[in-house]
Amino acid sequence: MKTLKHFNKTITVEVSVDSIAQRLLETIKEDEKHKVNIVESIISPLLHSGKLTYIYNALNGYTNEINFVVGEFVKVDSKFYTYVDEHNKELVDQAYRQFTHGLEIVDIDIYQTNKVEIKYPYRIKDNVIEYKTNFINHNNCSKIPLPKKVGKIELDNDAL
Repeated sequence: MKTLKHFNKTITVEVSVDSIAQRLLETIKEDEKHKVNIVESIISPLLHSGKLTYIYNALNGYTNEINFVVGEFVKVDSKFYTYVDEHNKELVDQAYRQFTHGLEIVDIDIYQTNKVEIKYPYRIKDNVIEYKTNFINHNNCSKIPLPKKVGKIELDNDAL
């Protein structure tokens, strides 16, 4: 059976904030004394932070699932590595260009714009590397295919 391809694109839908607030209000028990204050305290900060879509999606049963899991290794589009460290610019740029393949996903937060946290090697100076983490947009990642299992490999003590 053919599976549906992943389009990895988004669309924009205009919805009135009042209708989202009303839907949220309807989910709270009728006898809740402070339900209007609760809804306003949720809607207002999300509206101003640009994250009201998460409430809209939740109220309509949509999830922000992505096609990655913690522990997977990914290739990252080199555009991720474009921020400037004025103190160490040349080394940072060089290190970032080198390490875009085989980066491990260490966390996923589907409620952030940048949903995937990766661990990457960061060159401090020549031959000195430490690992850092950063959340990036999952659309800048692609999975690295794992090699297929060939069979059982047995080693004797002499091989170790």
